[in-house]
Amino acid sequence: MNKTFYILFFVFASVFCKAQTNLVYNGDFEMYDVCPVGPSSPFSIPYEIEHCLGWKAPTYATSDYLNTCNTSTVAIPANGFGYQMPYSGNGYCGFYAYTLSGGGCYNGSFWWEYIQGKFISPLVAGHIYRIGFYVSLGNNSNIAVGQLGFYISNTPVGNSCSPAPLNYVPQITSPVGVFLNDTTSWTLISGDYSALGGEEYITIGNFKDSITTDTLTVLHNTDVPNAYYFVDGGSTFDITDQKPIANVFTPNSDGENDLFLITGLEEIDKYIIYDRWGVKVFEGRYNVGWDGKTNAGLDCSNGVYYYIAEQKGKQTKKGFIQLLR
Repeated sequence: MNKTFYILFFVFASVFCKAQTNLVYNGDFEMYDVCPVGPSSPFSIPYEIEHCLGWKAPTYATSDYLNTCNTSTVAIPANGFGYQMPYSGNGYCGFYAYTLSGGGCYNGSFWWEYIQGKFISPLVAGHIYRIGFYVSLGNNSNIAVGQLGFYISNTPVGNSCSPAPLNYVPQITSPVGVFLNDTTSWTLISGDYSALGGEEYITIGNFKDSITTDTLTVLHNTDVPNAYYFVDGGSTFDITDQKPIANVFTPNSDGENDLFLITGLEEIDKYIIYDRWGVKVFEGRYNVGWDGKTNAGLDCSNGVYYYIAEQKGKQTKKGFIQLLR
C-alpha cells in the first residue's frame, strides 16, 4: 500500500506544545518598562530595544523595539521601516540583517543588527527543544536575504564596539536559498535543538557576511542595499517526549513518503508550491497530494520548496518542504 507523507499544520505554541511553558522570556515582545520613543541610537544608552523587557542589542549595531504605544518612527503598523501588523499583541522587534554602512566606534562598512534574549531557565542536557520565531521583511527594504538564524549559547555573545557580523554558526536557520521576502505576512523560522546543557541565551540575526549572504533585490533603487526584518511570536518548548515532525518527502515511487499532502485545515480552496526563486511549480486542491511534479507533469529537482494554503481566497498557512528523490 502506498504510504502518504503528511504535514500537519499547527499553531506553534498551542498544538504540538500544548500545556507546556514557553521558555523564551517575553517572546511576544509585549512587556516593556517605557514606551520606545524612536529607533535605537548608538549615542543614546540604553538602546530603545532594552525597554522591551528581557531583550537587547548584543553588538554596537542598533536593533529596535516597535510598539503601538508609539505614534511615529517605531509605531505599529506604519513605521520608519515599513508597514506590518504584529503577529500577536501590540509589539515586535526589528533589525537590519544586511546593510553596508558603518559608523560610530567602528570604521568598516558592515552594519549587521541582532536581537538577544534569555530563556526563563537553562536548557537541560539531552532534551530536545522546538524553537521558532516569526519574521517579516520591512517593505522599505530593497533586498531580502536567504538565511536568518538562531544562535543558542550558555553565555551572552556580542561585540560592544562593532556592528560587523557575529562570527558564530547558528544551530537553527531558515532553509538555505529560500529568500525571506514576504512583506505582507509572517514567516515562521523554526527547528529542533538538542541541548548540551546550561544554554540560557538566544541571539537572532544574519550570521553570514556580505560575501556569503544570498540576497534578492525586491525594490530597484539606488539606495544602500538593506534588509530590515520584523520579528515576533518567539517560542521555545521542550518536546523531548514528542514525536519529531518530518519535513522531507521522497517522491521516488518506492511506496514510502511519495506524496506531500496538507491536512489539519478545513475547507481549503487550494495550495500552491513555489521553488526557491519564487516561481509557482504546482497548484492543487487540499485533498490532492503533491507528487513532486509540476502541473505540466515535469519532475521538480531536489531542493527546498515553499508552500502556501489558501482558504476561501485568503492565505492561511505556509511553510517549507524539502524534496529529496
